[in-house]
Amino acid sequence: GEGGYGSVYLGKFSGIEVAIKEYGKRKLLKRSAEEFVKEVEVISNLRHPNIVLYMGACIHKGKYLMITEYLEEGSLFDHLHKKHTKISEDVMFNIIEDIALGMCYLHGRKVLHCDLKSSNILVLRDVFVNQSLIFKM
Repeated sequence: GEGGYGSVYLGKFSGIEVAIKEYGKRKLLKRSAEEFVKEVEVISNLRHPNIVLYMGACIHKGKYLMITEYLEEGSLFDHLHKKHTKISEDVMFNIIEDIALGMCYLHGRKVLHCDLKSSNILVLRDVFVNQSLIFKM
């Protein structure tokens, strides 16, 4: 996939599927290796059920890569605007609650997200079938 930061690839890490984010050149013009390392230090210390799990990072030959857990259902934006998934009121309240829990955790750790939007809310498998949601940012 593609995002404002660059490209995302599906990969394998220790036998499990992971997302590999390659930060694009446009994004890197604004950041240095030191800034990337600082961001990785912050992200690597976050552990919460509503935050995407950081698994590793690499800077190699000018490429900045971050490995995170892979969520195959895609984003909330995809479900709302591309797949036109029907979302019940109960599920919508669960989504709102899970976003609030994740943001509360981040703010408690003095971390600002700065880009909260539906395309940055990732969905777990079968979330709409089970009528419950744990979102990941």
